[in-house]
Amino acid sequence: MAKKSDKKQKALWFHNAGDVPVAPAGFEFVSASVSTGGEGLFLFIEAPFGDEARGTFTRYGAQFPEPRLSEEKIYRLVVVDGWETSYEIEFPPLDLAHPLVDLFADGRVLIAGSRAAWHGPGKFDLNGAIFDPLTGNLDRFLLGDGIESLGIDGDNRIWVSYFDEGVCGNLGWNGPGPWGLSSGGLVCFDVQGEVLFQFNTKSRETYILDCYALNVSQREVWAYYSDDFDICRVDGLFSPKVLKLQDIEGSSVLAVADAGLVLGRQYHEPPDMFHLVRRDGDWLEPMGQVRGRLPEGTLCNVSKLFGRGRHLHVINGHGWFRADISELFCG
Repeated sequence: MAKKSDKKQKALWFHNAGDVPVAPAGFEFVSASVSTGGEGLFLFIEAPFGDEARGTFTRYGAQFPEPRLSEEKIYRLVVVDGWETSYEIEFPPLDLAHPLVDLFADGRVLIAGSRAAWHGPGKFDLNGAIFDPLTGNLDRFLLGDGIESLGIDGDNRIWVSYFDEGVCGNLGWNGPGPWGLSSGGLVCFDVQGEVLFQFNTKSRETYILDCYALNVSQREVWAYYSDDFDICRVDGLFSPKVLKLQDIEGSSVLAVADAGLVLGRQYHEPPDMFHLVRRDGDWLEPMGQVRGRLPEGTLCNVSKLFGRGRHLHVINGHGWFRADISELFCG
C-alpha cells in the first residue's frame, strides 16, 4: 500500500518544447496539434474566417459542427520543431471545416475536415486532402464523418478514429444514406483513401462506439474507447489486441511507454489529473493518479492534450510543453 501511495504523490512534469508562432499577416489561428513525428503544427486561416472554420449549426435543439465552409478559403500551416519555425505551407483554397492535420515523412501534408455529409447517391463531402507543397498536387477523398483524431504511421498509412455520431451515423449517413466509413470506429487508409483496416466488424467481440483517445506511433497504434472503456493495440500487420482496463472512464488522451500508460482525466475530474497504468505485456494495472505540472510548478490547467508515443503535449496561450511519461515508471 505504501508503494501505491508514493506513486500518487508524483507529478507529471511538462517541460518547454517550443514556441507558439504568431499568426502570419492576414491570417487567424484555427487549431494546434502535434505531428506523429513530434513537430508542432499550428494551423491558420485567412482572416476573418477563423470563427467559420470552427462553426456550428443547430438542429433539434442541439449544436453540431458545420461540415464545410460556405466557400473555399486558404489555410496556412506553420510547422515548429523546437524553438524555431521550420517552415510554412500554404494550401490551395479548401472548404474544410474543423480541420485536423499531420505530416508524411516525404513532406506531403494531410488535412481533413472533421465532418462529411451525405447528400445523395454518389454525392458526399470529400473531407480528406493530401497536399504536396513541392508539386502543388492536391488529392481529395472521403475519410468518413465524425473524425475525433488522426495520425500517420511510419509506413505512411493514415489512421482515423471517430466519435459516436460518425460511428452510429449522422448528416445523412445510416439513413437515408448508407453506412459510412466511420462506422468502423478506427479505420486505416492508404494515401489513395482506400480502406486497409477497420476495427468494427461483425466477427469482433468488442466494438468501438466512441473512440476517446488515439495514439499513433511509427510502429503501432493505441486506442482508448467506449463501449466498455477498453484499450486496443494494433500492430503494423493490422493485428488488434484488446486489453482490459478497470476503473478509468472518459479519458481523452493516451500516452504509451514500454512499462506503462498514462491517460488523462476521467469524467468530472480536474484537467490536471492523470492516471498511471502499469503495463506487463498485455496485462494492465491501474496504479493511481498524478497531477500535471507545467514549468515552475503551475497547474496543467488545460482541456485538450495530445498523446504521441510516450509523450504528452500541451499547447496553450503560454507555450508548447511536453512530458515524457517513461520517467514515471523508472525505478
